Amino acid sequence: MMISGLTEFLIIGSIIYALITLPSNHNHISTLYRVSLLITLVAAGLGAIMFLTTVNVNTYHQYFAFISKHTALTTFIIAAAWGALHSKLSKLISAGLILAAFASLFINIFTELSFLSMIILLMALAFIGFCIKSDKTSLSLLVLAVVALLSTLVWGAVIKDQDLMIGSYHVSVAVFYFLITLSFKRI
Repeated sequence: MMISGLTEFLIIGSIIYALITLPSNHNHISTLYRVSLLITLVAAGLGAIMFLTTVNVNTYHQYFAFISKHTALTTFIIAAAWGALHSKLSKLISAGLILAAFASLFINIFTELSFLSMIILLMALAFIGFCIKSDKTSLSLLVLAVVALLSTLVWGAVIKDQDLMIGSYHVSVAVFYFLITLSFKRI
């Protein structure tokens, strides 16, 4: 699983880029996106260890990947774009989306409803897209990031080799983080 392990480093790099690039002028919100990114960073680091070595960290990787998928990604998107939210209503809707992501996490602990977190994530992306629609470049980067993220749904059907499929998924996720960081950097 060499490709799967090496492509984890693309995710790690894009998350480090996001941590370095995005400003931290909103104290509690900055903490939210940093914690969200660190959860995904740990998942990617454990994935690299799991795929490239014989060390058994699969349980820990799955745990952090689960939290990342159901909560951290949506929380990062909302928190990183917080500077584009100018009204109390937009901040309230954003907080509701974060709460919905946490609810999805708890629901998925007891029953498998993976599509729920994807719906919440897409709602968060659409809402942020609506909030940044006046900045065409940021909006274009956001749309490209969404396309990269949604392309992960295709890899299982197109690519039969598991290592290459997981590697393609990792590349898509890394591109998503990179593009979303570029988009939010402008706001």
